[in-house]
Amino acid sequence: MSMEDWRPADTSPEAMEVWVEALRRLPPGRKTAMVFQMVDFMTALALGEIRRANPGISEYDALRELAARRYGRELAEKAYPRGEREEYDERASGRLRKTAGSI
Repeated sequence: MSMEDWRPADTSPEAMEVWVEALRRLPPGRKTAMVFQMVDFMTALALGEIRRANPGISEYDALRELAARRYGRELAEKAYPRGEREEYDERASGRLRKTAGSI
């Protein structure tokens, strides 16, 4: 795949080359960190869409829906069984209370 295949329409070939060269010079750890930041960003976007489409959805159910979109409903149900939601919600709310109390 060439740079032309994924270069934004508003970016000149010269500017793209400068950007790609800057990325090439980054240390591997920084590149890895950037990938994790992008994954976190995309996860936040997906969870936001799930919450927008399902007002009042619990955190557990939102995570189960995200897993279903990424890996399929069958695997999501195994990873996030319906019967464990209350236990998860209690653990999560306890962590939130503990975190909020330490701020």
